[in-house]
Amino acid sequence: MPVPILGTGLGPPNWQWPGIHDGNYVAYRYAEMTRKYKLVNRAPVLCRDTIEWARWYETADRMVAKTVFEQEGIVVSTVFLGLDPRGEAEIELFGPPQIFETRIIGERVDLNANVVHRVPLHHELEGYVNRASNWETAEEMHCQAIVCVKKVLGI
Repeated sequence: MPVPILGTGLGPPNWQWPGIHDGNYVAYRYAEMTRKYKLVNRAPVLCRDTIEWARWYETADRMVAKTVFEQEGIVVSTVFLGLDPRGEAEIELFGPPQIFETRIIGERVDLNANVVHRVPLHHELEGYVNRASNWETAEEMHCQAIVCVKKVLGI
């Protein structure tokens, strides 16, 4: 059985892939198994391994958009997750990775104490989460969340 050479980034050194002799195929399959992505010019790119993803993630600007309704204590936040939170079965059944996320959060920032307080949301906004597979759809999703907030607030 072929065993990846240490330092190639093809997985833990004790992993073995029976019957696979093409290193490129092994790297692709391992990357597909980890399902971690980075952004390159706003486009998600599958990372070769977890280390590549972690190095990118440490310094990445993952924010797509953020809108704050200060007086109401509501934040609409859309970010690039870098991984698909769905399970393996859902991914196979329901298509492309859902690696962008929009959330509506109730929070107030106390600048004097440098503290963020969670604020209860209106029941129509509580638990609002939506996901997308690309940057453009994530931006549209963010705008839809803003419309939803404004509708509930009557503004």
